Amino acid sequence: VLFVIPSENFSVSEYKGVREGLEKSGYRVIVASARKKAMGAITVNVDVIMEEVKDLAPYLGIIFCGGQGTKEYNDRIDPKTSDAMKAFLQKLQQKAKSLVDEALRDKKVVGAICSAPAIVLAPMQVLKVKKVTGWTSPEERAIFKKVGAIFTDKNVEIDNKLITAKPASVKEFVAAIIIA
Repeated sequence: VLFVIPSENFSVSEYKGVREGLEKSGYRVIVASARKKAMGAITVNVDVIMEEVKDLAPYLGIIFCGGQGTKEYNDRIDPKTSDAMKAFLQKLQQKAKSLVDEALRDKKVVGAICSAPAIVLAPMQVLKVKKVTGWTSPEERAIFKKVGAIFTDKNVEIDNKLITAKPASVKEFVAAIIIA
């Protein structure tokens, strides 16, 4: 499974819970990020940087970790950002979108927890008429509504191979990925 974490400010509890839960269930978890080291309350040496991921052929699916850093996978780039950083972020976002599109096309798991459903997946235009859940701020609920997603407010939502979860539902999220 390709597990994408923000290069900074990722949720440590989600990272550890998802990774450990999947590994204990026999899955090989490949951690990907924008940079070789992801920094949060802990530092993670990632297995592969996103630009090096050619496709999802070797993976059962793609999962996005939550946290404040998920915005690097979002198309809303601060206008004050340097041109070089804008280009870097746009390339990162295009890579993430192409992998999600591939996963959906090939009926592989696409998972997102906490803020990742609204901040990462919604701008990709892949949530229309899909049942989703996640972080429940008014802003994120508005994002779901804007893209035509059906927000259910469940702890974990499964819509075919699309699996979304609230932040405190790591164990249920992992269980849903395993049975998908």
